[in-house]
Amino acid sequence: MNQIPSSLPDSPKGIFDQTRILHLAITAGAMMLLGVVFFLKSDFSTDPNPELDDIFRVIVPLMIIAGVGVGLILKNRFLQSLTSETSAIKKLTGFRSFLIIQLAACDAGAILAAIATLLTGRGLYLIEGIGVVIWMALQFPLPDALIQMLHLSPEEGEQLQPNTP
Repeated sequence: MNQIPSSLPDSPKGIFDQTRILHLAITAGAMMLLGVVFFLKSDFSTDPNPELDDIFRVIVPLMIIAGVGVGLILKNRFLQSLTSETSAIKKLTGFRSFLIIQLAACDAGAILAAIATLLTGRGLYLIEGIGVVIWMALQFPLPDALIQMLHLSPEEGEQLQPNTP
């Protein structure tokens, strides 16, 4: 049999594992940033700057909605283009690229929420940032979901399962 060992980074399992690691790293980075901001501003006693607060009250939710919206819109386009590929490696590499773009768009909203919390002292922005990080965490790639989304064959899907060598 001419099967690629799953321990290689260029194998479907290797690419899938890299995708999961990237997802965890990006999401954990945003989560840690918001955690640091929470502990820095845990009393939230700072008097909000009305000028900055008026700006951030509009920009932060728009940035978060835009990040999530871009991710959802791109998801359909990427998935349509990836299902026409024949190789599982190309499908998984394309999905990894999409996931990085999706998480980066959402991460921008979380970072802006952290900055707004630091500058204004309002906890509302922190809550909005935590909400987008929770949404990012829910986008964690699972083998069964990827098999269905990318229309992988049963043989290709077997390579993504955790028990395969």
